Amino acid sequence: AYGPDDIRYTRKGNTVYAILLGWPGENETVTMTMFGKNGKAQNVGVVDVSMLGTDEKIKWQRKDSGLVVTTPSLKVDDLAVVFELETLD
Repeated sequence: AYGPDDIRYTRKGNTVYAILLGWPGENETVTMTMFGKNGKAQNVGVVDVSMLGTDEKIKWQRKDSGLVVTTPSLKVDDLAVVFELETLD
């Protein structure tokens, strides 16, 4: 069984889509370690984060551990949620 710790990525142009295979809960933090120090995407410059299915502003910050995002206050979907990461490159 998959859950919110299972993250898949796809990219189109300057947008990376991070797909969580489960809902982590409302106002929960999720760390995308791929964007952390020594991660495969450590050099990808993220400039904005949003989530498909909500207009709520997504809180995020870059740390050594990865890109840390906070889910919105209302559930978007039970099975999968998609963060849209706008990048420089």
